[in-house]
Amino acid sequence: MRILHVLPHAAGGMLRHVQTLLNGLDPGRYEQWCATPPGEALDAVLEMTSGRGMALPLDDPPSAGGLLRSGLALSGFVRLVGFDLIHGHGYRGMLLAAMAARMRRRPFVFTAHTLPDEVPPKTWRAAKSLARGAAGIVCVSEAVARELSARLRGWTRLRPGVRVVYNGIDPGPPPGPRIPLPADLNAAGRRPIVLTAARLAPQKGIDVLVEAWAGLVPDFPEGLLLVAGDGPERPALEARAAARGVARSVRFLGFRTDVRHLLRSADAVAIPSRMEGQSLFALEAMAEGAPVAASRAGGLPEMVRDGETGLLAPPDDPAALADALRRLLSDAALAAQLAAGARRFVETEMTIERMLAGMDAFYQSAIGA
Repeated sequence: MRILHVLPHAAGGMLRHVQTLLNGLDPGRYEQWCATPPGEALDAVLEMTSGRGMALPLDDPPSAGGLLRSGLALSGFVRLVGFDLIHGHGYRGMLLAAMAARMRRRPFVFTAHTLPDEVPPKTWRAAKSLARGAAGIVCVSEAVARELSARLRGWTRLRPGVRVVYNGIDPGPPPGPRIPLPADLNAAGRRPIVLTAARLAPQKGIDVLVEAWAGLVPDFPEGLLLVAGDGPERPALEARAAARGVARSVRFLGFRTDVRHLLRSADAVAIPSRMEGQSLFALEAMAEGAPVAASRAGGLPEMVRDGETGLLAPPDDPAALADALRRLLSDAALAAQLAAGARRFVETEMTIERMLAGMDAFYQSAIGA
């Protein structure tokens, strides 16, 4: 089967999802190509596919004209190469895949990586007519599947329907004792360490975490909150930390390539999202033995099971999040119990092998094999 992956947002979990498929699906059964904007992500996927790909001429920020130009370019590429299936990733990827599929009379599918509430209403208006022809939809969590199914009810008929295939990770070796932070952070002797990693955007709830941390500092005066990642909210978050008097103990690290090292150093991980389809960062934390406190939002409770693989707090509730983190930082036995349960869960339920098996079955259903 010759598949074209359409990846308009080549970053984060979406890029890793596609890279897992490119690396892991049986090359004897699947010839995989990728269309993504020019840059490092395109270079990476071209190397992985031995040059099987194209550069999408997308505008940044996105525009209707840019989508149309990219759809036409994609259609020409489909005609030139010939594909059995076009796979759009994300809702913008679905729009492009659907346009090219309709123009070239090819089947298409798409993966919903995020909750539909994160998508502007005008995108849904454009998507409604195009998505009617989808041969199937993959969702990265039951929460995404429920909300997307409610949006699609009454106007789409899909053969394999909406199917959940969780993103998987390689758990790596069993975690050991906590290790020192990277030397460049100049944080020797600071404990406890609470870590989060996210794009600094409103839906990630980092402002809630800063407020929660302000409530924890009196209990842990030598503690550090590390925020890895960047985004449009960073100036406002730095100002909030200063206003709450915790700037000394909150470090905004920007983009980091050593998140797994940071996880092995952390005493606890916080994931305060307001919306979350599925969090690969949560899975990585669970694999690395860092106990997790997360918000009860989107697909997070499907991984962070309260009292089993972590602790949950209501979204937008700094006091509840602070209480959950305080429990993890103050009760070593509880933290160890939850970390062990989380590691077992990742090893058995959230592996790359399970993800690939689910995608293989989905593709075969989508083309009627």
